[in-house]
Amino acid sequence: MRKIILLLTLLFAGVIGEAYAQGIRFHEGSFDEALVRAKQEKKLIFIDFYTEWCGPCKWMSMNVFNRSDVGDFFNKNFVCCKIDAEKEGKELAIKYKVQAYPTLLFLDSKGEVISKAIGKLEPLQLIESGKTAISGDKTYNYSNLEKEYQQRKHDPEFLKHYIEQMSKMGKRLYEAVENYLRVQTEMEESSVEMMEFLMKYKKDLLLGGKVEEVFTENYDEYMDIATRLEEGVLVDMMYRMYSATRGIATNTKNVELFKRVIQFAHNLPEEYMVNFEDLRLDLLIVEDNIKEYRKEAVNYIDSMILCKTIDEVHECDKAFHARRCHEIDSTGEGGMYKEMYKEVYRDFEANRQINAIIKEGNRLLNGAKKKDYKNIWRWIDYGKKLLPTNCAIRNFEATVLYRQGKKEEAIALKKGILVSKDLDNRRLKYIIEEELKSMEQGTF
Repeated sequence: MRKIILLLTLLFAGVIGEAYAQGIRFHEGSFDEALVRAKQEKKLIFIDFYTEWCGPCKWMSMNVFNRSDVGDFFNKNFVCCKIDAEKEGKELAIKYKVQAYPTLLFLDSKGEVISKAIGKLEPLQLIESGKTAISGDKTYNYSNLEKEYQQRKHDPEFLKHYIEQMSKMGKRLYEAVENYLRVQTEMEESSVEMMEFLMKYKKDLLLGGKVEEVFTENYDEYMDIATRLEEGVLVDMMYRMYSATRGIATNTKNVELFKRVIQFAHNLPEEYMVNFEDLRLDLLIVEDNIKEYRKEAVNYIDSMILCKTIDEVHECDKAFHARRCHEIDSTGEGGMYKEMYKEVYRDFEANRQINAIIKEGNRLLNGAKKKDYKNIWRWIDYGKKLLPTNCAIRNFEATVLYRQGKKEEAIALKKGILVSKDLDNRRLKYIIEEELKSMEQGTF
């Protein structure tokens, strides 16, 4: 009997091992070793950049990478690497400008990018991406398309092809879409075709140019020809354009573009709840008017805190959350994710206030004087009373302690937050872990 059990155990282990081997066999050495191996075996390189907290990454590991058809194709044609973009692969992720997960890269043996995909792919989609990478077709090659783009920025036929191919690779195409709309003649700006084009590339639209002109001048026409579902997409596109342009104008310190953002914000529906005081403070930063910013930031946070009592904030949040939950249930907003949508609106104003305290407080820490620290500590105390279990405000408290030279106290506080049952945000957890390492190394 024992022999039979042992035989069955070994047989079962063999079956499991065989099934596991049928999937992608990921390289276990360094990336440099993968490059050498790719050259020796005359293969390309496939990289899955993932993070521990990424849901789509886990889905692909459980439903795609372990399949026999995927394994057969990728093991034959690629040296496959699975790299945590926030741990051992952090520098490599920066090199390849990885900003979303999963990012799937196809490289030649020199480490040059051939093609790229972002997000969850079904098994056949992943295999097709791999076939495109090994086809050698220059019209689909990432590096070649990038080089050609510099020479053909005003060629509508090429731009259309470039936008179509590069969007599959997850590249942001703000400039390319703007250039295409300036030179294309095949679509009437008020047509269904143009509306569908804008919807297809809704993540790549910015204010301040031809894109905004086409969208705003034909918005009413689009709403007339749109389905009910498309009407919602068109409204959402307004906010997407506003949000993306705001980020770019802030990062590039483009004053005129940021003023255009503020102007456009007045056209947004009330449901987006644009905070114009926050915009005004950002404009002062973009203008490098730091002296005026410091004064206005204190006035803004103080007035926000004094506007309502903590009890009044919570009462307003309860009423707002109940109203939004009713609207979500009655309209079906969010679909299968409606419960997640509801959570977004829980403690909405309280979280908005804490986020404002952290944002402006961090800015004031640059060159902070005694008076600044006094204000920041008042805000932190208020935030901790407002939402006692909020880990973000406590993490900001640790940052301020460190900046004031209380390093051991700051490190102890961050360690305490990491083991707290209230820390349920994986992204915040990663940020705290990285900051804690910097504090312990004295580089924070």
